[in-house]
Amino acid sequence: MLVGRLGRILAVVLTVVTAVEAAADVNKFFSRYWPNRDTDNGCKAHAKDLDDSYKEASKLIDAAVDAIAYLKTNKKPGALKLKDRWNWDRQAQAMLSMFGIKISSKNGGPLDESRDNFEFVEKIFGQMQDGMKHDQLSMRAPPGLYCGVKAWKYYKPDASNPLDPTKKISDEKLFDGKPRWPRGYWYFNGNRVMNPDQTPEKHNFCGDNVYAFTIAQLTIITFCDYIWESNNVVKTLNVDMVKEYDHLMAKERNSLSVTWVHELAHFYGSYPNGGLPDQPAVDQNGKQVKDSKGNPVKTYGTMYVLNLAKADADRASRTADAFALFALAM
Repeated sequence: MLVGRLGRILAVVLTVVTAVEAAADVNKFFSRYWPNRDTDNGCKAHAKDLDDSYKEASKLIDAAVDAIAYLKTNKKPGALKLKDRWNWDRQAQAMLSMFGIKISSKNGGPLDESRDNFEFVEKIFGQMQDGMKHDQLSMRAPPGLYCGVKAWKYYKPDASNPLDPTKKISDEKLFDGKPRWPRGYWYFNGNRVMNPDQTPEKHNFCGDNVYAFTIAQLTIITFCDYIWESNNVVKTLNVDMVKEYDHLMAKERNSLSVTWVHELAHFYGSYPNGGLPDQPAVDQNGKQVKDSKGNPVKTYGTMYVLNLAKADADRASRTADAFALFALAM
């Protein structure tokens, strides 16, 4: 999911995107995409915006991949190469600010203490780029892209199985003989889910102010109704108009394209790579942040990404908004 606002000016600046655009085609990649439906969680009304922003997200991802490759193989340029030195500093500082990853100015590449996290970030961005270029995903199920959640339906345990009406949901057992779905499940288009926070009355997929969500194990990305209704979200960033030395704060980050990067980080990072959630947020002192109800706040937005990178690089390199912000900065 992606929620939040820019918290403070970030001392990372944007640069011109020079990467070759990936052959990104949202229709080819999401084989369970419903572009021509205007019902049942279809995206007909938003098909063009999704396609345009998906292509723009591929530019952001290409730029992030190029930056990582550059930092991996290049030491900090000498004082006489002012522009190259500035560009190295910009990218290395973004890596430190977003992920807590330290880059060696003497040799290039990550310091030993940051190597594992650097390689994880490199792998996830590489998988994003490869998937967009080749319109494929190395997962067990074809990817699905939906808009809205109204078509999800709850099935109680003694209901007929929507995948096999000759059987009941309670007939499906685990290896130990216990019911696989003791509380029933929420179902849509071949997908079944029943998380601990879900009830027969509420699936809790699109909460207040939620732009989108990903169920990585089911290879699903859904854009919530709120993202189309919010006045704070732009469809595309028009990255071709970015000028060198533009500040990150000056560019609108609440966009469909940045949301794509955030959700694709979940998409690739959570399965089968061990987990890339929205980590609990921390304040400037590294203490966990909670809302007025005592619930943990998630790491959405620049301020919380910076705080987490400073406090815990392992978790910072495994939170989705850090990937979105890094790609935007590049």
